[in-house]
This record gives sequence, structure tokens and C-alpha cells, in this order.
Amino acid sequence: MSPQPVPPLHESLVPLDAPLGSHAKALFATVFALGAELGAPVSAIDLERATGAEAIDATHGLFRKLFPGVHA
Repeated sequence: MSPQPVPPLHESLVPLDAPLGSHAKALFATVFALGAELGAPVSAIDLERATGAEAIDATHGLFRKLFPGVHA
């Protein structure tokens, strides 16, 4: 089975220029906790104050640390 492309994240789910909603905060907190559990250095981001763009950028940075070959 060949890999499938990931659909783009629709901005309505995580508005880039607005504070995170409660579901988005929970999602990003889980992603960062998993990264820390796997031993990756996790960015210190305040999810109470972060915008969607900031949280997504931090997540991309975490994924680059966890999966360096994917972003080569």
C-alpha cells in the first residue's frame, strides 16, 4: 500500500491569527506531551496565549525533531 497524501489543515479548525479554542489547546497539549514522552525537546509555548499559527509552527518543529528523515 502506497502512502496517502495528508489533506491540508482547514483554517477553520485552527484559525491562524486567533487564540486557540479549548479543543485546539487539548490537541496541541497532547502532541507536545507525546513529543516530551518520546524524548524530543519541546518548545516552551503558552497554549493559553498562542495563536493557531504559533502552535502549528511549534508542532512542525517538534515533528522535524522526531522524524528528521521525513523533512529532508
